[in-house]
Amino acid sequence: MNGSKNEYALYGFKWFTSATDSSMSLTLARIVHDKDFENFDINERKRKEAVPVSMFFLRMRKPNSQGEQVLNGIEIVRLKDKLGTKQLPTAELILDGTEAIRISDEGRGIAEIVGMLHITRYHNAISSVAYMRRMTNLAMDYGKRRFAFGTNVIKKPLHVLMLSKMELDTRGNLLFVLEISRLLGLVDVGKATEQDTAVLRVSSSLLKLFTAKEGVRLTSEGVECFGGVGVMENSHIPVLLRDSQVLPIWEGTTNILSLDLLRACHREPKAIECLENYLNENAKGASDSVTKTIENIFGFLKESRSFSPQLLEFNARKLSFNMSRLIITTLAHRVYSDSQSDGISQYESMDKALLDHWTKRMEMEFEPLDLQISTDEINKQFLELFSDDIGEDVDSRGEMRSRL
Repeated sequence: MNGSKNEYALYGFKWFTSATDSSMSLTLARIVHDKDFENFDINERKRKEAVPVSMFFLRMRKPNSQGEQVLNGIEIVRLKDKLGTKQLPTAELILDGTEAIRISDEGRGIAEIVGMLHITRYHNAISSVAYMRRMTNLAMDYGKRRFAFGTNVIKKPLHVLMLSKMELDTRGNLLFVLEISRLLGLVDVGKATEQDTAVLRVSSSLLKLFTAKEGVRLTSEGVECFGGVGVMENSHIPVLLRDSQVLPIWEGTTNILSLDLLRACHREPKAIECLENYLNENAKGASDSVTKTIENIFGFLKESRSFSPQLLEFNARKLSFNMSRLIITTLAHRVYSDSQSDGISQYESMDKALLDHWTKRMEMEFEPLDLQISTDEINKQFLELFSDDIGEDVDSRGEMRSRL
């Protein structure tokens, strides 16, 4: 429209847009100048020349000639029928001349949005831990009321063990959230050290991916605590499971966020070094298994530059989950050390139980990183399993954008 004033008209198809009832939105789009138009293909997978995205601010509605508020060049194709979070409208949209203002430098949209991703991923993690806490509290309360086998089930050792693991899992994930909250606060007020900023940069994606997967696992376990009641819709327990299942997808799936850690290894080796120092500081006086895990993971990261991209990607999820459990274990150790220093025996015993639980999880759930497997072996062992089902390399959403 008027590039000199940063005013643009946006055109395109948005397959998945959340909170479509909001009054404004931020979006990424490619600016195509007249001279570049012939070389631009709306189908991303087939475009001849990569065009970096910019960030835009837009209002969802604007006044028409009669002064009425109407959609700002936006056509709602349909509302999504989702598994969970049905109370939040999500839609497919067509942008047809949507008026927007560019708020980033041209082609610097991704760099501009990174700061916001820390916040949105953090909010996602808060929601995950909130579902864990709610489900755990409901299960504990129900256990006190459900009478079976001659007593309340809360008095049955097996049920107590199940609830105690849910409680300690919830507390460990909450520790992770609170630590990222502390680092975010330091950054916001300009008091963060270089190490604080680096740890936040690397850990925000780990926080989101790990708490989201933990939330699904724990809410599923919680449903079982209620027996038949847990699958009755009028109990509202199934809603918690469905809503929590959305969280691993929002703000980046587990695979995408796992790759984020690998990118940091190659682009920001200093940040990885800061994370190692941070974990060693938290783990002072910890068990040998904690220090050995730190050495194992960071030894892999330091050697990663010599590995093939396929080998790194093959280990990405293992690395991310191992790292997340390690971070929580070192935080639990720091909390336990502080409670020992404070001399509060009540907290010391609870903090020791938390540390023991997460140390055991770190040890038992550690997935060895496969450093020897070759690209050919990956193809042979895994891709051949699906060879009959692998079709042509087609971007179905890109084709849909072209048609629209």
